[in-house]
Amino acid sequence: MTHPTDRQKPSTPSKGYTRLIQEQQEAKKRERALWGWLFLSIYIVGLAYFFIEIKDRGEAEQAALNQSAKAKITCDSSPLADKSATILDPSAIRRSDVIYSGLELVNEFPYNAVLEIGSQDLQSKYMTVSLYPGSKTTLSLPIGNYGLGLKIGRTWCNNEIGFSDGKLVNVNGFLHIASGSTQQLRIFSTGPDIEDLDLAYNRIELTPPRSSRPQIDSHGLTELHQDRRGSYFVAGRIGAAAINFQVDTGANITSIPAELASSAGIYSCEKRSFETANGKTVGCVGRVPFLTFGSFTIENVEVAVMPNLKGALLGMNVLSHVHIVQSDGTMWISLK
Repeated sequence: MTHPTDRQKPSTPSKGYTRLIQEQQEAKKRERALWGWLFLSIYIVGLAYFFIEIKDRGEAEQAALNQSAKAKITCDSSPLADKSATILDPSAIRRSDVIYSGLELVNEFPYNAVLEIGSQDLQSKYMTVSLYPGSKTTLSLPIGNYGLGLKIGRTWCNNEIGFSDGKLVNVNGFLHIASGSTQQLRIFSTGPDIEDLDLAYNRIELTPPRSSRPQIDSHGLTELHQDRRGSYFVAGRIGAAAINFQVDTGANITSIPAELASSAGIYSCEKRSFETANGKTVGCVGRVPFLTFGSFTIENVEVAVMPNLKGALLGMNVLSHVHIVQSDGTMWISLK
């Protein structure tokens, strides 16, 4: 029999063996860590590449869009001329059914200005006017209310962009064009920069007549004889213009051809529409200090300036102040 004490005890690993096992385990941990770091690095590099690629592609697409947009923008080859007006909607500006009045534009700003005139909300634009620094011009507009837009700068591009080196100015309120006066709009500087700009409105009243009613005088009776066509003519004068008037009781206002306006002393007048035998036409009406015909002188009277009028007409705004008798081809004109 074997005595219990004679049984062999299990062998204990040596220290060298234990150290070897530990080193192998640590080596495996380091290997796993290295592989983990490697995979993590690859993942980070791939993710970074992905985002860089997206960013580069986005920038390239944006650059292409910008290039395409620039390609669509074509600036005018020449700048706008000073005091040039461009009518965008003739139906709103060249009307024959309304009275016209004046608009004086003054640019006291050190930059070029382009004024847009349109509907009160500027959804519809009627015309544009260009003014250089220190320039002034006058327009005739149908009476009414208008919205205004203003473009300021030095290098003009086109109507859509305006000035390539300038700015757009929002003009509050509206412009009122009234009969019997000229509306003045001043653009002026309040400082050294392009932002230092302001606008001022001022109504310029027309010179009032000496009397609201024409004054007529005579030094005798005027006798006229009918011509072969049945018309009566009387010699007269307006200012420096000697005029042979046709007596026309069917005309509401005394009228002269446009080519006689300057010699008659009519340099500015209010546009109006008229019904003629040939249809509607647009002329203008001015007031003269005096008009003579036959033995009569009438002061402070309105005269229409008409395009394409072949001769002057003595109308009822003058003839209503005299007494007319007509018989057998003869007409006698006398004071009432």
